[in-house]
Amino acid sequence: MSRTVEVGRIGRTHGVRGDLYVERFGDGAGVLDPGKTLGAVRGGEPLQLTVVFCKPGPRGRWIVHFDGIHNRETARALTGSTLTVSESELPPLPDGRHYWFELLGLRVETVGGENLGVVEDIFETGANDIYVVRGDRGEILIPSTDDVVAEVDVPGGRLVVTPIPGLLTEDD
Repeated sequence: MSRTVEVGRIGRTHGVRGDLYVERFGDGAGVLDPGKTLGAVRGGEPLQLTVVFCKPGPRGRWIVHFDGIHNRETARALTGSTLTVSESELPPLPDGRHYWFELLGLRVETVGGENLGVVEDIFETGANDIYVVRGDRGEILIPSTDDVVAEVDVPGGRLVVTPIPGLLTEDD
């Protein structure tokens, strides 16, 4: 059985015809393609939303119109809802790319074997994603760049990093 994964969050309305801003979580542009159906919850009730159109919006968000949402009031009721799909419906990513849900919860260690904690959150900066790792050292922000991330081993449940100057504060 395929699990349900979060792929985005609905933001505020855009215009008067029911369009909404959507923040997409990580890669996977295909999840907002016209004709795709996503799950959401409105007023505690689950519902299915089918994408009619999607176009890039400001600050990395997307402007999306869902079937059956024809005015600002109906759209406003969806604000803050999380969008989900079945994992089996996600488009495949190129080698070396991962969905955020695959990375959350991974154990993070240095190439020398030091345990840094667990990936608890991820956010986008425009240049690259940032992994928020929490462990014995507290919170560490790790840039998802080729010079820092040495290995992503999803089946093994770990992310291996090469610390750069300033990454681990006591190593400055």
